[in-house]
Amino acid sequence: MKKSKEFRLSTITDLKVFILFLLDNIRYPVDRNTVMSIVEENTNEISLDYEQCLIELVDSEHLLYEELDGEKYYGTI
Repeated sequence: MKKSKEFRLSTITDLKVFILFLLDNIRYPVDRNTVMSIVEENTNEISLDYEQCLIELVDSEHLLYEELDGEKYYGTI
């Protein structure tokens, strides 16, 4: 059965849950640009909220964050 609606992230919470789901399933640290590309490819949306979500998830200790050679890496705890 084909979906009648296109998948959409309608709230910041939806976006945070999707990012956590992705990183938990990848199971290793991923650079910021890769996270953004994966989200954009899977949602067909471009949003300025991605960076805000990553920062809030790190601040709330849901994600780990490390910066190496100027590149930001994120992973699940």
